[in-house]
Amino acid sequence: MASAKKTTQPKIKIVLLGKVGAGKSSTGNSLSEKSHFDESNYTMSETIAFNKHSESDVNGYTFIIYDTQGLMDAKPEEFESIKETMENMDKLIKNCDDISVFLLVYNFTTKFSQEDQKCVSLLECTFGKQEFYKRCIIVVTRGDLLEGDFNEWLDNQEKDFASLIFKCQKRVVLMCNKLSHENNKKTTENLRTAIIGLHNSFDKTYSKLDFDQYEKDRLKFLLDLEIEKTNLTRSYKEDIKKIMSQATVTLTQASREKIMQDIAVLRNKIKMKDQGTGRLKKYLDKLDTEERNVPNVPGKCLIS
Repeated sequence: MASAKKTTQPKIKIVLLGKVGAGKSSTGNSLSEKSHFDESNYTMSETIAFNKHSESDVNGYTFIIYDTQGLMDAKPEEFESIKETMENMDKLIKNCDDISVFLLVYNFTTKFSQEDQKCVSLLECTFGKQEFYKRCIIVVTRGDLLEGDFNEWLDNQEKDFASLIFKCQKRVVLMCNKLSHENNKKTTENLRTAIIGLHNSFDKTYSKLDFDQYEKDRLKFLLDLEIEKTNLTRSYKEDIKKIMSQATVTLTQASREKIMQDIAVLRNKIKMKDQGTGRLKKYLDKLDTEERNVPNVPGKCLIS
């Protein structure tokens, strides 16, 4: 008698994204019906890029859930905080290989702010705008506090949050994360159904290859932010001015060579920072112009 072949359940890899206190951990626990994530820890350890659930069987699928650090844990204007977020997402995609669904978790009790919009822009740039939105479901937590009709609440949203809902093709699910709440099971099942439906609508998952395609966009985003929030470009201007001030005095062959060497060092420094993004091109062009303007040193006359 032939033995029956063991069937493998399809895997759905889910990434929880959102600010600190949005309800990511409780959403993950509700989805798996297990307390994998400690909801009492308001912030994840700074040394951990993400936490991974053990696999859970859900409606004939294996859910693998990843909880990430809160977006914009530090002040949103801090360059290093945003850089760390991008680095953590890189570690995540390397670990899980591919992603089926992004869950963007938003706390119903808070107003969608400019900081929230910055978080969204960060995610667009990190994963690629088109790829992110077509795999994203907005999860609105604290549904136990909602008074009135949820669809009516959605219709009344304005500006940035309304735009976000539209970009996600109105894939928005209300969650009552309190296990004791009467609607917890219903809202959890609604979210599971939305996740499975979105997963099955694609032939392929979001892969490391997809992530790598947006590397230059991430570099541009970070460099633009660094230019905006630090004295990076001012330091380049000062360095160029300092080098060229040496050319205003009478040059010897040695001093001219020193200027040319300093220009070469600064050019290499700017190129390394630019990383092919073109954001610092005007400073490289300025160096090229100044290099051409360095006077030649007259050669000595040889008398025969």
